[in-house]
Amino acid sequence: KEELSRHVEKIPAAYKHELQQVDSDLIDNPVAAEQYLADQDPLRTLATAAIVDLFRSQGPEKFHQIVVKMRKANPKSRLASEAGINALGYNFLGQNRYADAIAVLRMNTEDFPKSPNPYDSLAEALFKSGDVAQARAMYAKALEVDPNYVNAEFAQKFLAEHSEK
Repeated sequence: KEELSRHVEKIPAAYKHELQQVDSDLIDNPVAAEQYLADQDPLRTLATAAIVDLFRSQGPEKFHQIVVKMRKANPKSRLASEAGINALGYNFLGQNRYADAIAVLRMNTEDFPKSPNPYDSLAEALFKSGDVAQARAMYAKALEVDPNYVNAEFAQKFLAEHSEK
């Protein structure tokens, strides 16, 4: 029992060290970092923590540069994909960190301007933050990009219900 307790006490420090190593690798060697995460992190908890930590430590502009570098190094990157960055935005949105969510989701609209989903997600974050006018603009943009996208019916309803008077 004592031995088990000693091992359990080491877990937070080991996890923090592993997280720092993954953060560093995502910057310096993103392909190896993602391979490590694919092999060692089946539940993606470390991957999520690493990408959140990277955003917090680097700030939005530097984070964006790192994401672009990750995509260039590995075009099939899950973490730096449209869906991966969208998930990060929703992670922040779920924590009511609206400014961070908006920054990440806006970045995704810039990186994937021909996809309606980033605009739709940004619209949701803007609305939840209280910016109805910008939410309307983003839902309208999502519909402009693809009038039949998966959430188009909701976007049309939102625009009708929140029409400018």
